[in-house]
Amino acid sequence: MNAKKYYLGLDLGISSVGWAVMTEENKDYYIDDFGVRLFDSSENPKDGRTNAEQRRIFRGSRRLIRRRKQRINDLKRFLQAKGIIKIEEINNFF
Repeated sequence: MNAKKYYLGLDLGISSVGWAVMTEENKDYYIDDFGVRLFDSSENPKDGRTNAEQRRIFRGSRRLIRRRKQRINDLKRFLQAKGIIKIEEINNFF
C-alpha cells in the first residue's frame, strides 16, 4: 500500500481565508481541493476604519503623553542634580 502525503496551504487575509490541499504521489503533486471563506471585516460602520486602527491611534496618544511626562521629569532631575535650581522652585514652576 502506497501512503499519500497531504499538504495544506493557508492564505490569511483581512476578511478571507484561502486554503488548498495537495497530495504527493510518486514525486508528483496534485491539487485535491481548494477554496476560500469570506467573512465581514471588523470595522467601524460610522467611518469605515478598522478597529485595529482606532486602537493604534489611542495607543499612540497614550505613548506621546507618557513620553512628554518622562521628558519633563528627566529635565527636573537634571536641573536638580546640577544644582541649577532647587526642587521646590521646580515644583512651583511646573
